[in-house]
Amino acid sequence: MKSKKRYIVLLLILIIFAVVMFFLFAKDNLKEEKEATTLIVGNTSVWKYSSRRWLNVTNPTTKDSINWMNFEVYEEGKHLGNYSVWNDGSEWYYFKENKDSIKPTGKVLAYKSNFEIKVKEFSEEQIDQSDIKYIDYVLEENELSTSSLFTSSFKVNIDYDSDGEEETFYVLSNAFPTDFIPDQIFSLVFMVKDNNIYYLYNSIDENRSNNGCRPYFNYFLDLTNDGIDEIILSCGQYSTKGTIDMLYKFVDDEFKIQISNQ
Repeated sequence: MKSKKRYIVLLLILIIFAVVMFFLFAKDNLKEEKEATTLIVGNTSVWKYSSRRWLNVTNPTTKDSINWMNFEVYEEGKHLGNYSVWNDGSEWYYFKENKDSIKPTGKVLAYKSNFEIKVKEFSEEQIDQSDIKYIDYVLEENELSTSSLFTSSFKVNIDYDSDGEEETFYVLSNAFPTDFIPDQIFSLVFMVKDNNIYYLYNSIDENRSNNGCRPYFNYFLDLTNDGIDEIILSCGQYSTKGTIDMLYKFVDDEFKIQISNQ
């Protein structure tokens, strides 16, 4: 009889343990697998996320299947509203219920998802004296002169990981110079958090006239519903070469590209 009671007690403990483990781990995994998102970045990228995977949508037929679906539309981080989208093969258009179209002129993002995506507003700020120690460190680490001239240099202060403290993101680039001729073309994008440097984008190449690209932050938003923002970093190439879009996530103490249109 005692042996039977001991068996029942052990069985109950195992059941309770299994239930606790489910709520701690499996439940979140199942929730994440059910999340699905379609993301339109300007006129350059369409990405889909489902079952924890990102897909780069390039097939015209697949793009056509999105036409006239309703998306949440943002311009420069501000929510414009819910609009029907339509693509003519090269450009996206946004329509109200009465079919009147709007024509955003800034950085546009549209998403369709089975959960609400939090999009953060941010602004670019000028680099000041307090930033020089980080900039000089990064230049020296990449064997670049601390007296290098830039064609683009700015910072963004934003609490991207929702820990209550702002992180600082920097963009440094000398791509497409017009009044100086550098030996090397470089673009560096990095974050400073707790005095540590974390790179997102690092490109250094010989100056071959109009090579390279000029990076800028497109959007900070939580696309996987885990409380930590993904970052859409775009990089404008020369003339008709187009724009590179890259989606970054902070994984294992570094920023990793989840998907790109290249």
